[in-house]
Amino acid sequence: MTRPPGTRRFDDATEARICTLYAAGRSSYSLAADLGCSPQTIVNIVVRRGGTAHPVGDKTCGRSARARGSRR
Repeated sequence: MTRPPGTRRFDDATEARICTLYAAGRSSYSLAADLGCSPQTIVNIVVRRGGTAHPVGDKTCGRSARARGSRR
């Protein structure tokens, strides 16, 4: 299913919830599975709303460097 240009899959409240969960450490893959969309859709929403995408393959988002095992 393709949507017309300029339309969004989720309403503003859902997009805000996605951003909150993503910033709290949920992965785009996890959120996408729950919401029935692609991980790239999640990243696009986060970036469009002023957030920063987690690095690719970063499974440690939301944890401190010490918790990840950093020796610094």
